Amino acid sequence: MTKLLNRLRAPYAAQGYAGLMLEAKLFQRLTQLSVAWLQARWSMRSAYALGTKVFAYGRPVIKLEREAHLELGEEVRLESGVHRTRLSVRHKARLIIGNDVRLNGCIISANSEVIVKDRARIGPWAHVMDGDFHSVEDRSAAGKLRPVIIEEGAWLTTRCMVLKGVTIGRGAVVAAGSVVTKDVDPYTVVAGVPAKVVKRLPKYATYQAELVSREETSITYDLDTFVKTEPTKESKVSAKAGSSVDWEEGSAIRNQVVVQR
Repeated sequence: MTKLLNRLRAPYAAQGYAGLMLEAKLFQRLTQLSVAWLQARWSMRSAYALGTKVFAYGRPVIKLEREAHLELGEEVRLESGVHRTRLSVRHKARLIIGNDVRLNGCIISANSEVIVKDRARIGPWAHVMDGDFHSVEDRSAAGKLRPVIIEEGAWLTTRCMVLKGVTIGRGAVVAAGSVVTKDVDPYTVVAGVPAKVVKRLPKYATYQAELVSREETSITYDLDTFVKTEPTKESKVSAKAGSSVDWEEGSAIRNQVVVQR
């Protein structure tokens, strides 16, 4: 508890507050945290799962239809100062938010499934939508739905838009005002309409090295030792006890199959 209180005091002490003024600022901060915690509990009282340390500053707009699945991890913060954070989960859809996530005035609409993984950041007026709501040809017909995944440490900046079927890679950054229609590689910066890669972050080289390392250490089997038949469920025999074999398109040309660990 002492460690936590000192952590809360630190920003005010750095500003020059001391003595009773510092303790008054600490009390103010504790009150703010208590209100934010209660606001989160009330706003998301119908959530399927809610972490013990979820805080809502301001009043987010939470819309959950019947059998909607909303799940939030630990250390999640919803900010509604610049713009109210809005979460909409339709009937039987899923919105899963991981740990240490910041949602600052964004809009997330889950019609099938949206997953926001750990340490992701989504800025004001950013839109995440996993569906078209209605068909392009027929406005009265249902639109297409495809899941959206925001990987660990990704950052969606102000007024960007992520459309259906997109995966934002780990540590990637979507620049302000961008419209993302295709998957974004990890540790890259994308910008524009439609969004394209404009920069690779320093960790991109490490990510590429990890991919190469995985390929080198993956277990492969020479297909000459197998009787190649049409890839039915019966013919996909496990090459390693307890694992499944994934037949990749064109694997016969490379003369190998990859065993998933």
